Amino acid sequence: MKTSDKTFVLVVCSALVAIAAMFLFSWLQSDGESTTKEYMFLWEKVFVVTIALFSFVFGLLEPSSPWRWPLVMAYVHYFSGFFIMEHWGQIPPFELVYITVLSLPGIATGYLGSFLRKKIVTAQV
Repeated sequence: MKTSDKTFVLVVCSALVAIAAMFLFSWLQSDGESTTKEYMFLWEKVFVVTIALFSFVFGLLEPSSPWRWPLVMAYVHYFSGFFIMEHWGQIPPFELVYITVLSLPGIATGYLGSFLRKKIVTAQV
């Protein structure tokens, strides 16, 4: 598979993972009786863990530029929230910076996956 084809497949998979994470969050959410603090804590846990896990996997699969996978997933996740949830987030400029900061663990795990992939490939040679 060519690199551009693999990249396109991973971008589509990133978008699907992000939308699935939004549905997982809405499923895990209680009956709406939770406070805003509980709501945000649950959202952050689901968001950070999902993005970090799949960023690691995508870093293993496509080691070049692993920073892009968590950012693609983060922004698709955020904007899909507008369509899936009834009300969502704060003012967009603040939320976009907030989501970028929450993507940092995913960027780190993406680079970890990329590093491991490069080590595995060099060990096989």
